[in-house]
Amino acid sequence: MASKASKKEKKDEAPATAVASMASLVKLLEEHRDALSKEFKSAMTSLEAKLDFVQETVTDHGNRLTSLEANANQLSDKMEELEAKCAAMEGSYNKLKAKAIDLESRSRRNNIRITGLPESIEGARPTDFFSRLLVELLGDQVLTTAPELDRAHRALTAKQGPGSRSRAVIARIHHFRTKELIVQEARKRRGKLFFQGKPVAIFEDYCPEIVEQRAAYREVMSALYQRGLRPSLLYPARLRITTKDGGKKHFASVEDATSFLKTLQGVPMPTRHWRFNSSLLSDDEFVKYLKDHITFFLEMNTTSDTSALMVWDALKAYLRGQIISFTAHKRRKAQRERSDLLSNISGTDAQYALTPTPELYNTKLELKTKFDLLTTYQTQNILLKNKSTFYEHGEKAGKLLANQLKGRRSKQLITSINTQSGNVTQDPTEINTAFKDFYSNLQFSSKSIANPVVRHTLKVWVQFRRSFGHKDFSLLSPVASNHFFVPSRHDSTFQGWHGKGISQFKDMFTNGNFMSFDQLSEKYNLPKTHFFRYLQARHYVRSVLPCFPKEPDSNPVDMFLSFNPMSPKAMSTLYRNISTLIQAPLVSIKLAWEHDLGQSLEDDLWDKILTSIHKSSLCARHCLIQFKIVHRAHFSKAKLSSFFPDVNPTCDKCKINVATLFHMYWLCPRLQEFWGDVFLTLSNILNQKLDPDPL
Repeated sequence: MASKASKKEKKDEAPATAVASMASLVKLLEEHRDALSKEFKSAMTSLEAKLDFVQETVTDHGNRLTSLEANANQLSDKMEELEAKCAAMEGSYNKLKAKAIDLESRSRRNNIRITGLPESIEGARPTDFFSRLLVELLGDQVLTTAPELDRAHRALTAKQGPGSRSRAVIARIHHFRTKELIVQEARKRRGKLFFQGKPVAIFEDYCPEIVEQRAAYREVMSALYQRGLRPSLLYPARLRITTKDGGKKHFASVEDATSFLKTLQGVPMPTRHWRFNSSLLSDDEFVKYLKDHITFFLEMNTTSDTSALMVWDALKAYLRGQIISFTAHKRRKAQRERSDLLSNISGTDAQYALTPTPELYNTKLELKTKFDLLTTYQTQNILLKNKSTFYEHGEKAGKLLANQLKGRRSKQLITSINTQSGNVTQDPTEINTAFKDFYSNLQFSSKSIANPVVRHTLKVWVQFRRSFGHKDFSLLSPVASNHFFVPSRHDSTFQGWHGKGISQFKDMFTNGNFMSFDQLSEKYNLPKTHFFRYLQARHYVRSVLPCFPKEPDSNPVDMFLSFNPMSPKAMSTLYRNISTLIQAPLVSIKLAWEHDLGQSLEDDLWDKILTSIHKSSLCARHCLIQFKIVHRAHFSKAKLSSFFPDVNPTCDKCKINVATLFHMYWLCPRLQEFWGDVFLTLSNILNQKLDPDPL
């Protein structure tokens, strides 16, 4: 019972506890709400204050940026204005600078610059001294009177110490034409003017800016000289290049000239060949000098371990160097003698003009005689060189034809190609190899011919055509698979033409004319889609036939290609046709020689004479001369007199007999001593007596 009463009491107390808890919770929640509301209001108030501050800051920054942009725009306008002013001022400066350079150059227009003269040699009156010096350097033939100088002085630089390079001399010539004459003559004699044994040079006097501009071309001009071109500088600083064919190219800047030079990198540079001056053999001093060096070299280098061939090659190289050294020393010595003679002659003339005594007159004559002998020796050398040049080039093409050939060769020059690997090459050797491989592959089929009969037959046929010179196009050539007609090797359509009846190019002609496409398609039933192939075939025929569209006459090749080997007497007919192609022997020339020699020439001897022409010398020019002699190609005076009545047929040497070919070669009395010496020399060399005989 007690337990039931306790349960009832607990049951009654439970609702009261629950009601008290809910009210307290509500109260607590309201308190929390009020507290949170206050905190939120406080936080929002603080946040709004901060946002207002940020807003004010942003507004202030925006105003500042607006002000900065306005200032930047103003500064940009001012910068553009200043840049425009600077550009205008720079343009004005360049114009003023160019005008100043031009005015300075005009002030130097009559000036010349002389280098290589010792210091203080001019004395107290430099204008008189340098005026006489110009006559002494260039000669009285160029300057008949001493040029008038307005002023003359050394370059405005500090005087260097002894042993250093002397300052240049600047002289102003009163007359411009005289100044131009001096500069032109000095340019011709560059490297040949000497004073007291030292080289002297005369140049134009340019302002420093122009000198710097012209000096920038130095490397380019040196490279152009090495490649055989002729560069020259035009005023103020423009490069002119004269090509080998006579053409001229102009460049306004060093960059343009350098770009042009790069295009010549693949062109091989010309090589210079040294030639021995045979006139030195008449100089006893040179002969003794050469003998001594030969003896010295052989004594020092002839050993048992060294082969004779190596010693001989080394001796040639050694002698070449010694000859160059000897000739250079001799040339410098002659230049010094010439300069000293000119100086002495000038001084003697001046003294003789003041005090004309017999002793001075004899001295002047002696000096002029020495000078005449020296210039005569130089003239003899020039004449000898001209004769040698005429002999070497007498059988060659003239200058006009040579220039035309050079121009054509330069226009056809291939400087670079794409190789099979896709790379671009500028090497001449690789270019030649690529073309050689390309064209050699065109001459051969990719398929090998295993049948020896076919192979040797084709070989004989090629040799036959080459021997008789029948390399012209034949209308009996096949259309399909023709290695000369390249499209037929790659297009199988031409094989179909063969099946339709167009097996040879002759099938495309009718009534002596090349068919049109309509005629060809009507005759051989060709579709219209073959029109392009027709154009290819027509283009090929047009390129190989000069008489296109006319059908050419039959040639010997057609005769052999149409020959029926199964016909009766085939070999006799073939031999007879070949015999008609053999040219007749040179009967008329042989009869002319028999008439001149007074004896008959056997056929074997005549054939030997003809075949020995190209064996007479290793020099192609000598072989050509021998060919002309044997074939009587030269025009004698006797033959020319039959063409032109005003030509005297008498021989120029003996003045007696008629100048026939045989007389000019052998019968002239003036030639007997020459031929006697020739046969005597041959007899001594061969140790066998040889009597003079034209055969």
